[in-house]
Amino acid sequence: MLLKTLLTRSRLEDITYDVRKRCGINNAKCLSEKYSVKDIELISTIVQALKAIGWGIVEIKNIDFKRLSGTIIGRECFEALARKRKPYKVCHWIRGFVAGFQSVVFGRPVEAVETKCLTVGDEHWEFEIQKKCSEA
Repeated sequence: MLLKTLLTRSRLEDITYDVRKRCGINNAKCLSEKYSVKDIELISTIVQALKAIGWGIVEIKNIDFKRLSGTIIGRECFEALARKRKPYKVCHWIRGFVAGFQSVVFGRPVEAVETKCLTVGDEHWEFEIQKKCSEA
């Protein structure tokens, strides 16, 4: 009960995002070193890995290495499918992972903003990758 009192929903979302972001960074570095891939090849590797482990079917669009931006779209996300309909977006686990992974791909810190989510009625989840504010 004390933990529930101390952690608001938004704080728990922040913690989940930050922890998964570190995991995304570590996974990207590991895959990059193990398979000697970077940039677009590294993105392709993670798309295949996410599908293989059941995290969803992912599509990457509009990757811009100069602007540190892009769009990542996914279907069949375990995180959203495991939850009932909500009035708010819930994919903080995978959003953090994507932000960390893309930070390694771009070689600079980026954030992922969830613009669509299955739990609010969207047909898929979607993240906009953006340059981290401190990097502006």
